[in-house]
Amino acid sequence: MRENTLKSSLEQPELDLETRKKEPIKIHRTKEAILAEIKKLDEKREEKEAEDKMLYPWGKKH
Repeated sequence: MRENTLKSSLEQPELDLETRKKEPIKIHRTKEAILAEIKKLDEKREEKEAEDKMLYPWGKKH
């Protein structure tokens, strides 16, 4: 039996569009992992903004 994944539908382009629409897309990362990554990126952005504020207290760097 064929595994219903996005990869298998891409490997067989001869499948019609209706068949591909019915196949579930397999999600590889959990919601928690994605949220943790977003939080990490937000912290990096906040650190960068704080650093820019210290280096350029008058506003945007030119």
